[in-house]
This record gives sequence, structure tokens and C-alpha cells, in this order.
Amino acid sequence: MSELPARPSLAHLRKQAKALLKALRQQNPHAALSDAQHALAADYGFASWPKLKAYVERLPTHAEPPIFPRFTPKAGESLFFSWHEANQLRSGVIEPAHLMLGLIRAGTGLKGRVFGPSALPLDRARALVTERLNSAAPVPPDRYIVPGPRVQQVFRAAVEEADAHHHEGVGLAHLLIGLLREGDAVATGLLDQMGIGVRQLRDGLATYLNEEPG
Repeated sequence: MSELPARPSLAHLRKQAKALLKALRQQNPHAALSDAQHALAADYGFASWPKLKAYVERLPTHAEPPIFPRFTPKAGESLFFSWHEANQLRSGVIEPAHLMLGLIRAGTGLKGRVFGPSALPLDRARALVTERLNSAAPVPPDRYIVPGPRVQQVFRAAVEEADAHHHEGVGLAHLLIGLLREGDAVATGLLDQMGIGVRQLRDGLATYLNEEPG
């Protein structure tokens, strides 16, 4: 069963249902959109599409300030890589461990040296994540993978760190601090193996924000 995003969008859920319909029609050419909507609702733990729709429509409409426009190019790149890692591991959402892999990949070879000489090689880090994450049920083809609630908490914590230091952009180091604050066991375990902690990251923020190639 997939976890509904913290702030689900009905428009996005409709797009998911249409994408799922394409997959269903590969098995049953007569499948209807209502079949895909019902399957999607069931995947999110709802008895029917109308009940999922009603739940989303009852949610508060107030919105938080947009986060992604503040991401530095490298931070945005790390999110793309984390989507790729989640997809490879057949996860329906991006978890903190997937984001951790994306950060390692995006941070390779930067002048800021966020990870330094003790950084785990990406293939080793990926093997550890694969070993420690629970295997997920296969996701349908063309399913849009979104950041899960815990990664959204990481994003909010990263923005708080950037604001606390009066930084306009949210970079790799802010996201790493956000991961440590969120406390995911797999992601923090990888950082612990590399000797990276919140104090070190905060003390070196001025250096780590240089995200140009080395």
C-alpha cells in the first residue's frame, strides 16, 4: 500500500489514474478509467475513488511557501537523482534514504567537499540502502513517484536551516542537515559511517555552499 502525500493534489491523482489506466489496458483492453481510479484509491487505502476524492477535498487549502524554487541547481539535481534511485528500487515514493543517495551522487567532485575523503562510494551506499530498506511492492509502469511525507519533512527542515543562516538558496548541506533532523535510520546511518553530523555541517556551511565542480 502506498502512502498518500502530506498535501495531495486532486489534479495529480487524476493524472496518476490516467497513467495507471494505460498499464491496465495492456492486460485488459476493455479497462475503464473508473477501474484505474478504484485501483489507485485502494492502493492509498481507500474503499473507492469517491471516498479518496472526498478526503482530498476536505483537506485545508492553505499552502506553504513554494520550496523548490529556492533549491540550488545541485539540490535540484539531487532530487532528480533520488527519484531515479526510488524508481530503481521500485518504490512508490521518494524516501529519505533515496534522497541520501541522490545527495551523494549530486555532491561528487564539488569544491564544497560536503562528503570529504571519507565519503562512501555510491555503489556501496546503494547496496546498504537496498539491504536495509524493506522491499516494496512493484509500482505500475509510468507511475509518477513523489517525495513521501518524511522527505517533505526533510525539505521543510532544510528551508528552516537556510532561513536561520539567512541563505537565499537551499543547497546540499541544508538538505543533509534536514535529513539528520528528520532522523531516518538508514540515511543517518550512512552519514554516521562518513562521520558527518549536524554540528560539522553547520560549522562548515560557508564552505559547503560552494557547489561548483572541483
